[in-house]
Amino acid sequence: GDATANRQEEIVLKHMLNRAGGLAGTHSEICRVLAPRSVHTGSAQFFPRHEDVFIESAFQDGGSGTMFEMELIYYPTTANAAGYKLPQPDDVVGTDVGNLGDDKEIYRYNFMIKNHRDVDDYSPFIALAKSWSLTGAALDAQTRQLMDIDQWMRAYAMISLCSVGDMYTFGNNHNFFMYVRPSDGKILYFPWDMDFVFTRGAQGALVGDQNLAKVVNLPGNLRRMYAHMLDFINVCFNTSYMAYWTDHYDDFAPGQSYAGSLSTIGARATYVRNTIAGAGGATAFNVTSSNNLTTASNLVTLAGTAPVDAYTLRINGVEYPTTWSSVSSWSVRAPVEAGSNALVVMAYDIAGNPLTNLSRTISVNYTGAVPEPGDALAINEIMFDPVVPGASYVELFNSADSYAFDLSGWRLDGLSYTFPPGSFIGPRQYLVLAKDLSAYTAAYGTNAPTPFGTYAGALRNDGETLTLIKPGATPAEDLVVDKVRYEAAPPWPVGALGTGSALQLIDPSQDHSRLANWFSDYQDGYTNYGWRQMTSTAALGTVASTYNQFLLFLGEAGDVYID
Repeated sequence: GDATANRQEEIVLKHMLNRAGGLAGTHSEICRVLAPRSVHTGSAQFFPRHEDVFIESAFQDGGSGTMFEMELIYYPTTANAAGYKLPQPDDVVGTDVGNLGDDKEIYRYNFMIKNHRDVDDYSPFIALAKSWSLTGAALDAQTRQLMDIDQWMRAYAMISLCSVGDMYTFGNNHNFFMYVRPSDGKILYFPWDMDFVFTRGAQGALVGDQNLAKVVNLPGNLRRMYAHMLDFINVCFNTSYMAYWTDHYDDFAPGQSYAGSLSTIGARATYVRNTIAGAGGATAFNVTSSNNLTTASNLVTLAGTAPVDAYTLRINGVEYPTTWSSVSSWSVRAPVEAGSNALVVMAYDIAGNPLTNLSRTISVNYTGAVPEPGDALAINEIMFDPVVPGASYVELFNSADSYAFDLSGWRLDGLSYTFPPGSFIGPRQYLVLAKDLSAYTAAYGTNAPTPFGTYAGALRNDGETLTLIKPGATPAEDLVVDKVRYEAAPPWPVGALGTGSALQLIDPSQDHSRLANWFSDYQDGYTNYGWRQMTSTAALGTVASTYNQFLLFLGEAGDVYID
């Protein structure tokens, strides 16, 4: 830190971070600076910048990603006799990451854009900031879409384990980089300027404060951080491994000794293990739901307990979304097929290896009907020309009352999207696929349905064919579940052209390809626009019926299309 001793001790943390793996980071070097003035001559560290060669080489198309830095505003508090401000002493103003509104100028001074300043696009960061102001399930859902949670928890685990001070959540609101990964638009966390390493001691808190602490303390995230901590302790954060390196590095920094770091590492590792065990992190693996189920709904819920060493749970080799109500208590929903099903629940460690003796088999008998996918699933809404660039989306709807469809491997042609393993759409559920998460959040807010995923394709403004396909054993056996060809000109509703309105399916039970079954709810001073379904019942040709024709009248100049 700013002390006169051990100024290069951060190299110890950097060594462990690089040794642990699983975190893209710069490699620092310890050196000696020969300065014009002897007071400035001495040991030092080289720290490569993140926003140049590092991101370009560490990530696919990495240079196109945008980086933001959290920093304090410094201001002097005294002046000399002439009224000129003195650089020292000073004070600081910091701002937490949170919802400060839509104006990027409010964010600019505490959250500096580090590259692509000519583009000056704050939308990814503002979307993240708004999500951190949420709580509970909404916070969990939004942050999982916007952040690479596993990367954040691993990076945060190293900062916490090394008891770093003067850092966001563990001191002042700075020394914190955020990077928008180009491949998927998710944001990563790069710790920076960790010179106050080990300053919080062996028993410093494992989770700090501010809005990021809310994200870390979500049970599923907290157990991930604990698992990363235990992995670090096994690989590098232990006295056996670090004894050589603490002695090695202080030899390059005359007058400094890192022996105290080694002592802190030993005591800190013991404290962390005990804290994790006390939080339920060592709870035995078990499935607490019935081992034999008979159900008329094919979406079954299993529940149980697991230690934090059980990093993921898979059912028949597939990882379905798991809900953690505590560090050790889990539940997972998975669709089953007709008749008898054997579900093997198995736990895997942080490296993806199956854990010995941590598996259970559940028998499920599904007695309900199996609807045809084409009768229940619909391409339900199409936002092809949004007001905010990149905010396009497609919505699917499952009209089945008690049947969930396993979408693993299904394709949505026209979007270039394939559903990953473990994907399903539940009964009466809507599922949204978005083009860009940040643009989607900027356009529709944090209360909009959380997108299931993002697609690489693009919805054309001049028309597109979307096809939902269930893959067969061979391409020739692929099943077309739903297919829609929309147009951006009459007789299709033109109210969806850049107005903020989407094309919406009127009745999922009717033919989805008929344009009369689609409308746009945009209205500009009048209400008689768009397609409407009309029903008339009469006994034509009887005395009680005055007319034997169905007539349509225009109340004003315009066109009528009958489908």
